[in-house]
Amino acid sequence: MSPALLHTVDLDVGHGARALVRHIALELRPGALTALIGVNGSGKSTLLRTLAGLLPPLRGHVHAGGHDLRTLSAPERARRIALVTPAPAATGLLDVRTLVAFGRHPWTGRLGRLAPADHRAVEAAMDMAGIAHLARRPVDRLSDGERQQVVIARALAQATPVMLLDEPTAFLDLVNRVRIMRLLRTIATGQGKAMLLSTHDLRTALDHAHRLLVIDRGHAWAGTPGEALRNGHLARAFERDGLVLDPVTGALR
Repeated sequence: MSPALLHTVDLDVGHGARALVRHIALELRPGALTALIGVNGSGKSTLLRTLAGLLPPLRGHVHAGGHDLRTLSAPERARRIALVTPAPAATGLLDVRTLVAFGRHPWTGRLGRLAPADHRAVEAAMDMAGIAHLARRPVDRLSDGERQQVVIARALAQATPVMLLDEPTAFLDLVNRVRIMRLLRTIATGQGKAMLLSTHDLRTALDHAHRLLVIDRGHAWAGTPGEALRNGHLARAFERDGLVLDPVTGALR
């Protein structure tokens, strides 16, 4: 088994003195897409921001590439971990290639000038994300699904071994949700990246993720989708407010 590209040691995450999730033991390995599942307010975004080094752990450690994140500078973290947030609603006059090129900033130094290798990385990222034909299109003229592909391409241009994605399929219709999940799984397996994405789309996560990280009432459990259905972890996380999880179909009723 390949070594983890990112792992945690007895990690607690939260805000101030309030822990949202405790004792997290997580390993993100190359080629694997992990879906982060939990109800609103369970701590999914807080966990992602902590894993990216944007929030300090309340307890424990996050290691990436053999280094504790707290020992790394911001550019060093950005060369190891890319954080993808929901696509921006407004981008002014930026075209697709310019926005994707922002992903090269951790590699370009203070002046931000792109070398030929950076331009090649931008073109390769757009190809991987399936948006090369949109390179000159203003981002404001894209559909929601295309815009989400652009921010994924920006993270690919960042050329990190680890990608963290906060609700990449939010506000997309079913076709685009499935398309984005298929794209991410293909990138993870084909490029050997470790991916962790948060989502409320349980069915699509069960269909496409290699592993799940389920947050329920301050605790986290990791395993395969099949294990999560069989051992009741998903059921316990969602069986509230009259909702019942069907262990056969994975549907909430």
